[in-house]
Amino acid sequence: MSEIQPVYGMFNLREKRELAKASYEYIMKDVNDMKTNAIRFGFHLMECKENKYYEDYGFNNFYEFIEKNWRLGKST
Repeated sequence: MSEIQPVYGMFNLREKRELAKASYEYIMKDVNDMKTNAIRFGFHLMECKENKYYEDYGFNNFYEFIEKNWRLGKST
């Protein structure tokens, strides 16, 4: 895995501290995890809707099921 290369601004440029570098790397990992999780999340929602798993929980409507359980609207 190659080292992550940040984009630098020009305002108050100073020597990079190790904790700043570690923080940046943690944030990049979190961003990549969010991308992966978003794909997984979408797959699970699609699977639930297509297989009508929401009916097992007493809902006739998929969107009502996700709204009541996770406060997610139809646009999400």
